[in-house]
Amino acid sequence: IWKTITQEVPSLTDLNFVEVTDTSIDLRWTPLKGSNIIGYRVTVVAAGESVPVYEDFVGPTEGYYKVSGLEPGIDYDISVITLVTGGESAPTTLTQQTAVPP
Repeated sequence: IWKTITQEVPSLTDLNFVEVTDTSIDLRWTPLKGSNIIGYRVTVVAAGESVPVYEDFVGPTEGYYKVSGLEPGIDYDISVITLVTGGESAPTTLTQQTAVPP
């Protein structure tokens, strides 16, 4: 399925991390308003890599997601992309390092 990035699709503006452990990162954002929004795609890439280690989809009214199964002490680039019928937004990406256990 070929997806097109379109300028009209809004990106998230308030993506942030609410809890970080050695194996998980919790994300929070304000769901966007729009009848054409079908959900969000969460992708996780270890810094410097190109292939996502993790990808999932959440519904259009969701504003929270827990990324789990991560390695300790690694920088991860976490992106959330707004999905609409026939297209998607540019990614909103933040980098976060998982905790290192004592």
